[in-house]
Amino acid sequence: MEIYAEIAVGVYPEFAYKRAEEERELRNKLKSYVVRNDGELIGDVYKVEYMSQLYNEIMKFGENMDEVDLIIEYFYKYTDEELEKAKMFWLNPTRSYIQSKDYNDYPCDTCGRRILKDVDIIKVGKKVKGGRPRKMFKFGAGIEELLCVSVDLYNYFLDNGVNSEDFRPVYCGKEMQGYAFTPIEEYDVISSVYEYRICESCGREYALYDIPKGYHPEKFELREPIDFSAHDVYKTKVYYDREQRILISPKLFKLMKNYIKDNEYKAIF
Repeated sequence: MEIYAEIAVGVYPEFAYKRAEEERELRNKLKSYVVRNDGELIGDVYKVEYMSQLYNEIMKFGENMDEVDLIIEYFYKYTDEELEKAKMFWLNPTRSYIQSKDYNDYPCDTCGRRILKDVDIIKVGKKVKGGRPRKMFKFGAGIEELLCVSVDLYNYFLDNGVNSEDFRPVYCGKEMQGYAFTPIEEYDVISSVYEYRICESCGREYALYDIPKGYHPEKFELREPIDFSAHDVYKTKVYYDREQRILISPKLFKLMKNYIKDNEYKAIF
């Protein structure tokens, strides 16, 4: 497995003068590694190989979190052999439905978790953009992000034994746009980059992203066996940043492998 990191480097204003020369030297080394600029607040984003010399220099520069802010996202490139050994896959983007009160109940004000209402269809405000048809696509961004599959890909899933109960049709007006992942069953999996808590009000376990832990590649722990015989789509028992994440079976991953990007899933072994 190859691991790459996309990293944005920022120095807090009160330490800018103190770290100026060191920051200038680092950015000169990283000039050819810029993949994009995310605007005035974040600036240049660099892509480097995990544990390479440049990666280690960035991490050393940012080890004092009171002075430097590192925004890191890791990307994983698996071999075919590794994908065959995976027990399941964690989808990223992970949103399973639009985050609005039209489709969600909020049973606890303390932990803020969201539960999908029992709805027959999901309505969105905009159609899928024109151009070349896509098998997998997204609506919106951030907490309003909805991951969908096209109608023909959904039918392909059903033809290969995937349970239709784990999807909901998505409409814009009266026109169908596709199907969204809306799993019924839950499974217990733990991520290394989250802090786990028990809600004092409702007693439910939930997890919040932990920035220091997120400085390292994500690892997963399986708390129990999983059975994909009836369902190929699960949601996590734990609420991650107030929502349940989507897990899919190796069989379903193989059916959608040609249509999903490398940064839209993580293999769990």
